Amino acid sequence: MAGTKDNKTKRNGTDNLIPMSKRSKEEVRAIGKKGGIQSGVSRREKKKLRDELELLLENPETMRKVCNGLIEEACKGNAFAFKTIRDTIGQAPEQMPESTTFEIRPPDQIDAALRMLGYKKNDDNSIDVDYTITDDDDE
Repeated sequence: MAGTKDNKTKRNGTDNLIPMSKRSKEEVRAIGKKGGIQSGVSRREKKKLRDELELLLENPETMRKVCNGLIEEACKGNAFAFKTIRDTIGQAPEQMPESTTFEIRPPDQIDAALRMLGYKKNDDNSIDVDYTITDDDDE
């Protein structure tokens, strides 16, 4: 049968790995040194990105755009955006059992942003969202 392999020729990707316990002390030390150097590079890159983002977010207009973008994405069903908003406004559930339900009510701080984006807040603090899903690939 073309395109299939039997179990004898299938490799799991670990056949050529040598455990650290079977390597010389010098080899283990060299591998650890390379990892430590790369860890430092990665840590510095993350710090630089964090510092640059903090500087950009000091601008109120930029912060407003970021918040509006998060709200728009959450209203479209983006669960990560929703969780980010929920956690940021201090409504993250504390290890709740799976059967427990909770209701997220937007605080006054984001009500203005919701109105600005055209969303309507109801008397029970729920939000009506009207949006149309379009297929951008057809353009």
